[in-house]
Amino acid sequence: MIFRSIPQYNYGYDNFITMSLFYCLLFPTNRKLILKKKKNTENIDKLNIHPYFNLIVFLKIHLCIVYFVSGVAKVVDINWWNGNAIMRAMATTTTEYVLPAILLAIISLLTVTIELVYPILAFSKYKKFLVLDIILLHIGIGFILGLSSFAAIMIVWNVVAFYKTLNFLKNYA
Repeated sequence: MIFRSIPQYNYGYDNFITMSLFYCLLFPTNRKLILKKKKNTENIDKLNIHPYFNLIVFLKIHLCIVYFVSGVAKVVDINWWNGNAIMRAMATTTTEYVLPAILLAIISLLTVTIELVYPILAFSKYKKFLVLDIILLHIGIGFILGLSSFAAIMIVWNVVAFYKTLNFLKNYA
């Protein structure tokens, strides 16, 4: 109810926050805290809490479905082919940017392309480029469209799903 009354939260942010809460309840968010209750805690990293269900793979598949379905929905909408979808989204927010029509069309086509190839690249050797593109895409959504909360939660989901492929995050994980 609260999320529906605030326009900035009507773009899926509330759904992804709810799913994040569900994942935090379903999967352990801190293995060390959970395993401290067990007597044998010598090899914490070797223990597997959910041997048949891997959160990272599940999250990647979930993101693949989300991005692919979103890309298919955008492909069938003519406004995503000529840039009108981005222009209309910018007009409904409080942004003051004015972008040329050709740039709007390029941004639209790149968005559709990234979303459609996400499932293919997510499990390939090019996933590092995919994550970089997705993070840049959501930074653009946050700044240009003013949907910073949605952009932030999507960046968090992608970083969690691909944290092992991001070299600069290995020291913090």
